Amino acid sequence: MLWVGTDQRALYAYDGVEFKRYSSPELPGGYIRAIDHDAQGTLWIGTEMGFCRMVDGRLQTPPFNDTLPGKEVGSIGADPDG
Repeated sequence: MLWVGTDQRALYAYDGVEFKRYSSPELPGGYIRAIDHDAQGTLWIGTEMGFCRMVDGRLQTPPFNDTLPGKEVGSIGADPDG
């Protein structure tokens, strides 16, 4: 699966045949800057206003998002333990 983020508050998944659009008011900010997945398969999205994650095909803002100092996310990466 190829994931593509936009500056229009949208996330797209490409399965090799077609694109599926994901968009939600749960997505903080409108400019997707980073996308990665963890060892459990959760997709994490970083924007200029914090984090979001994909759970069961739905975008959700994690509870810790409001506690981040300087919410802008420029990159995401899992550590070796996931």
